[in-house]
Amino acid sequence: MHYSSSSTLVLLFLALVRNSHQQSWNYYCEADFCEPGLKNVGCDPPPAEGGPACSGKQAESVNFNFVVQTAIVYKHNRLRSLLATGRLGKFAPASRMPQLVWDTELANQAERNVRSCVYGHDECRNTALFRFVGQNIAIVRYSGPRKSVLELLHEEIYGWWSEANSTTQANLRRFPSEEPLSQIGHFTQMVSDRTWKMGCAAQQWTEHKVFNVLYFVCNYSFTNMVGEPVYVPGPPASRCATGEDKLYPGLCLKSERIYSTPFAVVN
Repeated sequence: MHYSSSSTLVLLFLALVRNSHQQSWNYYCEADFCEPGLKNVGCDPPPAEGGPACSGKQAESVNFNFVVQTAIVYKHNRLRSLLATGRLGKFAPASRMPQLVWDTELANQAERNVRSCVYGHDECRNTALFRFVGQNIAIVRYSGPRKSVLELLHEEIYGWWSEANSTTQANLRRFPSEEPLSQIGHFTQMVSDRTWKMGCAAQQWTEHKVFNVLYFVCNYSFTNMVGEPVYVPGPPASRCATGEDKLYPGLCLKSERIYSTPFAVVN
């Protein structure tokens, strides 16, 4: 009798574990996080070793440990601080620019994209908390010895930021329905004042046994929204409920919470 009871408990435990795994696996497939007809990147993603396009390329995911995460967030926040304080010159300062904070789920969604070894935006990467997730992507190919991952990531982040040269204050006042001839969307994503969480991932592989490839994806808690402001101008940090940060002048304190939602939804 005792043996039978123990066996029942073991079987029940295994069933619960199996059911929990299935729920986790199907979570993004069953949830209504995306617009009808769009597939969430978290639904049936490529395996950890990479998708079919990774085959034969010695593909491997980049370990985004605490040091890498901190470097990415620091770089973003330093650049956001430049705009928020008006030090970019051509742009008005921002009245409530939050600090960006690392988000594990957004990073996991980015990893599901890069594991495909296919450069491109996924259809949808929304989560339960963030229903309008934005995304910046970059890919670099080079020959010779592999370069420092942090060096490459910084180059790609600056590449996104360089679109400031093609951006006008009018673009930031009202995000255009069609981008100018030069891209601006990566830069505007980086300075959105309704973005306060981010998470990134990268995959490395070789092509034709000659080129090293690094594919880098960052997800943000809010995307560029056509017809809406990228940020609200005003005296630096004047609308921050928590006050101005000392490390990143012009940015709100890390505890500032933002509605990562279109104004039309909030109102």
